[in-house]
Amino acid sequence: MASLEDNAGEQFLHIVPDDSVRLRIDKYLIELPELTLTRSRVQRLIEDGHVHVNGEVPVKRYQPSPGDKIEIRVPPIESLSAEPEDISIDIRYQDEDLIVVNKPAGMVTHPAVG
Repeated sequence: MASLEDNAGEQFLHIVPDDSVRLRIDKYLIELPELTLTRSRVQRLIEDGHVHVNGEVPVKRYQPSPGDKIEIRVPPIESLSAEPEDISIDIRYQDEDLIVVNKPAGMVTHPAVG
């Protein structure tokens, strides 16, 4: 399976063929073999205005029709940087395969947008 980064920074143009099946736009786009993105990523692209149908941003429930011109711009993925911190951690148990940590409430365990 392709990764999300496979289409990052690319632009696509797709003309809906006459024999296309009527699906909601997000479902339609994930079926395109040249667009290797998840449905949630496609939905975010639509919400963020990176998908246009005939020059307009479509509503979520839009169903592409034959002849529709769909333009998709997949923006580059922003890199996150996480810096390690020297903090004391309450380790309750540790062996070669397992570690049990008493993590304080509110402590971030992995980088996220927030």
